[in-house]
Amino acid sequence: MTNFRIRKSHALIVMLIAIAYFMFSIPKLAEAFEMYGQRKNFKLSVSAICQFDTNLDEGGDFNVNRYLFQLGWDKRISDTLNAGISFNYDLHDYFFSNPAALEYLTKLKNLQSFGLGTRIMYKINEDWRLIVIPSIEASKESDADLEDSLIYGGIFSAGYRVSPDLMIGTGFGIFSRLEEVSYFPIVFINWEITDRLRLSNPFSGGPTSPAGLELSYTFNKSWEIACGCGYRSYRFRLKDEGVASNGILQEKAVPVWGRITLRSGSLAKVDLNTGALLLGKLKIEDQDGHEIDEDQYDAAPFIALTVSLMF
Repeated sequence: MTNFRIRKSHALIVMLIAIAYFMFSIPKLAEAFEMYGQRKNFKLSVSAICQFDTNLDEGGDFNVNRYLFQLGWDKRISDTLNAGISFNYDLHDYFFSNPAALEYLTKLKNLQSFGLGTRIMYKINEDWRLIVIPSIEASKESDADLEDSLIYGGIFSAGYRVSPDLMIGTGFGIFSRLEEVSYFPIVFINWEITDRLRLSNPFSGGPTSPAGLELSYTFNKSWEIACGCGYRSYRFRLKDEGVASNGILQEKAVPVWGRITLRSGSLAKVDLNTGALLLGKLKIEDQDGHEIDEDQYDAAPFIALTVSLMF
């Protein structure tokens, strides 16, 4: 079973590499897309993430393959208003081997999340911006009830341009997340320290995390490297079966990573990330959000490949 799951992830990575090679290795096609790209409003991103075997504190081990798909549209409506909408579908393929504390998890299958989000930015003046990012998604095991699996809420923030090279902002996120309401602060930054060095947020912020922080260095128009850290929290509604009938699986961790990016103008880019999840914790709750069992896991290495196309 483990080998089959690993092969599935490897197959998707090979497919992403093939797509990237196709886009980057045919100059005339890239040039044609680049010309069209001057009017681009859409972005498609596909990711494959391999989270390798790691030990659970109470015994046993597990690994995860994650497949992430996102299609977004963004448009400048007027001189003061930008708006966008995005659709995401994520598949989380867990495999547990002899877990001592979380035996139910050996029966997990097809954990997925899918939903819609919007982004509205209003420019008050040359220095101030207001940003609102509401979203709704279902996060569930394949046979779990859809209505009981909804996660919804939003990010609310204000940004201030300190100088031509520095934009900072702050705000908060609030989400109803399967029998719990979560609040967290948001800090946005986009600081062009030099022509090549930048400090910024790798994520837009949402129900799984705040925005994170990343330091990047650009060598030229094609190549960039970076390192960063963040926080991730997943919650999934489980199906009506076993000791955790209609219950909830929660995973929390702090990812740290390094990144290499290859760009083809404004047409496409490929990101290769590698790092580890630290301070990881898994928890099973009943249908009302009361803890049934939990376990922590060791640092979990991962590698991720993302192909993004703008059109």
